[in-house]
Amino acid sequence: MPKNLDFMIGLFFLAMALLFAIFMVPTIGEPWSGILEEEEEFYTVGPRFFPYLASGIVAACSLLLLVKSRREDRSSESVPITSFTLDQIKSAGAFVGIGLVYILLLHPLGVVVATPLCLASFFWYHGTRGWVGLLLVPLTVTAAIYIVFEKFMMIPLPEGILG
Repeated sequence: MPKNLDFMIGLFFLAMALLFAIFMVPTIGEPWSGILEEEEEFYTVGPRFFPYLASGIVAACSLLLLVKSRREDRSSESVPITSFTLDQIKSAGAFVGIGLVYILLLHPLGVVVATPLCLASFFWYHGTRGWVGLLLVPLTVTAAIYIVFEKFMMIPLPEGILG
């Protein structure tokens, strides 16, 4: 059995994706439907679509990582598990910390306010100092998220202080 870092990471994320899809996603409410003004019934992809899609993407990437790991073991070019540097640990900690703050601020501030703040924080931490990286990219990404989810897929996003 392969024992390199890629194999263990791939196995972990495959297990997490399957557990999420089997146990968490079914707890989300039933698919949505609604009535238009003309009394025509319509259906959207519903609230379960994106979590299943995300779980499938994570599972597929995990499988690719497992296959890559297996091929490296057969060619005996496998890299042993190495220790992490302090900079790598700090970077991962900042990623998790900013992500947790984003989750906490999402409901009170809403997606339109919290998302660009979070993205700008990520970019600032990783050395971006220009107005394009700190203002234009976060606002463009936020606008794309809003258009795709709120307008295209009709999935309401937290409105926060703007609602």
